[in-house]
Amino acid sequence: MNDNGSIRWGILSAASIARGSFLPALRAAGDGKAAVVGARDLRRAETFAASEGVERAVEGYDAVLDDPSIDAVYVALPNSLHAEWTIRAMDANKVVLCEKPLCVSEAETETVLRVAHESRALLWEAFVFPFRRHFHRLREIVTGGDIGDLLSIESNFHFQLQGRANIRLMPELGGGALNDVGCYCIHLATLLFGRPPARGTALAQRAAEGVDEEIAGVLDFVDASTLIFSCGMSREQDTFCRIICSEGEVRLSNPFHPSPDDALEILCGGETSVEHPSGPEPSFTAAIQHIHAVLREQEPPRHLATVDSLPTARGLQFARDASLGRTPARELA
Repeated sequence: MNDNGSIRWGILSAASIARGSFLPALRAAGDGKAAVVGARDLRRAETFAASEGVERAVEGYDAVLDDPSIDAVYVALPNSLHAEWTIRAMDANKVVLCEKPLCVSEAETETVLRVAHESRALLWEAFVFPFRRHFHRLREIVTGGDIGDLLSIESNFHFQLQGRANIRLMPELGGGALNDVGCYCIHLATLLFGRPPARGTALAQRAAEGVDEEIAGVLDFVDASTLIFSCGMSREQDTFCRIICSEGEVRLSNPFHPSPDDALEILCGGETSVEHPSGPEPSFTAAIQHIHAVLREQEPPRHLATVDSLPTARGLQFARDASLGRTPARELA
């Protein structure tokens, strides 16, 4: 932190998600500073910095990591570059918030997490919904016992991709619906079940570019606990989650990026109650505030990648392998 106490962030890539999601939340958090953005094209970085109020632009990503004034790094690069630059950032002694998915395979994830463990780095994967009040309330209901034991989860995340010149359609960059939005469905399930899936199956509809444009599957969490998920990039926006318990269920209209209008419905004993737990703050705000509090030693870290990321990576790998007709590398008894 600098002399006035602001936590200084470096941004790897002038990507749209940094502009549309990360920076508005950083401003809303109120106690951090976008200090530098790095991009392969210096002009692009300079344009980004000028339009978004970032202090400085640099060419390349190493220049961000080499800056000793930077406390934390947001990795907004394409999926295929996450592992390399997350490891480099940890090696540079930076706190890291890496876009999801953390890596494009379970094996890569294990490598990154090994480095994080060995270096005792603070690393978060940018699933921000677990920090929101919507998810806190959901977990409170599910663990409270009033609607019985958790049995299964049904989860959808679909949207309409605009245009074909998009990294989500580039297999060499780790594109595809599973990596882009299916990871949300799987991450929510691993958090609620509290364990990784043991096996899974999936079917995909592939785009001409070769990535999974639509994919649906089932992950088995043992003891009849299942996630049934559907995700894709070729139809109208649809995010929904149904949490089925032995004596009731919870339905969420927008579980991953909820707004104040998004409902959390509790169905139990023939009655339905509706809550709206989320505030109007940008989605990333609570996660960034938590990271800042951890750096100031005001809170213990929650939802670190070293705790939460491998179960999700395993679920993604089961679905990925099944959709490609590959034999899974492992199945758990």
